[in-house]
Amino acid sequence: MDTRSLIVFLLGIVVFALGIWLLCYFWMDFVNIIKGIIGIIVIFMGIGIAFVGFITLKAKAYLMQYKQGEDKENKEE
Repeated sequence: MDTRSLIVFLLGIVVFALGIWLLCYFWMDFVNIIKGIIGIIVIFMGIGIAFVGFITLKAKAYLMQYKQGEDKENKEE
């Protein structure tokens, strides 16, 4: 398990939660509609960061599995 990718994934989830909080907190007040839009942007940023972290985790796991398969083939030869 790659620690950096896991941290990026968890950071994305935290940013996503912050965006939802901003959206819920500021959406009701029409004076702060710009802050609500910022909340929506933060939600999408959180989704993007979490997606990048998740894809990186999956890619690293796949590469590790592939390298282990290569090592087994080299040992058999």
